[in-house]
Parts: sequence; structure tokens; C-alpha cells
Amino acid sequence: MDRTDRTAPVAPRRACVLFWPPEELARLRSRSPEAAGEYGADHADHTRRVERTLGELSERGVPHLAVGRATVAGLQALAERIDGSADTSDTRSAYADELARTGHTTDWPPPRNGPCWCGSTRKYKKCCGSPSSA
Repeated sequence: MDRTDRTAPVAPRRACVLFWPPEELARLRSRSPEAAGEYGADHADHTRRVERTLGELSERGVPHLAVGRATVAGLQALAERIDGSADTSDTRSAYADELARTGHTTDWPPPRNGPCWCGSTRKYKKCCGSPSSA
């Protein structure tokens, strides 16, 4: 009797770090001032923190890293679905997991000569991947 394994291969789980575009970070700060400490003094600081966090995870051997472009509306929608509060770090972590699970992420690091994950039009190596941006 020939038995074929009919289970689909499981995609590796992505470790997702939330990135708040400038307008979304401003919305988050006005809605949840306590998040300010978590995401940096300003948007440039936030972007550096995301890159640094991804680099640290990579150095620790965490595979399949990704950046999730966060929105306040998306965070709030998830909070409502899970009957949680958008103001907690647990809900923000669940939001990052949700973005990764649904494929709403950008792989990190970007491919050679690829665009930067931050949304600029520059190559990653000339933007957030540049040693001078650290």
C-alpha cells in the first residue's frame, strides 16, 4: 500500500519586528503616549531601533526575520478581535505575529541591491543597512 504524506509543508515561522511609518508612529504616540519609550524619541530613532533589533536577532541566530509595517487601525482591529487592549505590549506582539502569519511583512535583510525595508527609495546598503546609519 502506497501512502503519500498529504500534509503541506509548514512555512518557517517569521520573527517580525514592527515598523511604524512616520504618520502611523505619530498616530500611535497621540493615542498611546506610553508607547513612546518603546519606539524611540522620534521616527529616525525608531527606524534605527528596528534595524538594531533585527541585527541583534540575526546575531543570536534567529532565522526568518521580517519587518511588519504597522498601522494603528490594524493594531486596533486585532485588539478588538482578541478582546485585548491596543495599549499593551502583548497585543503589539500579537499584532507582529499576525502580520508575519498573514504574510504582511518584508524579509530582512533585503536582497542584494534591494530597496530598503523602511520604505525609502534607496538601496538598503545605502539606507538603513549602511554602517553610518547605526
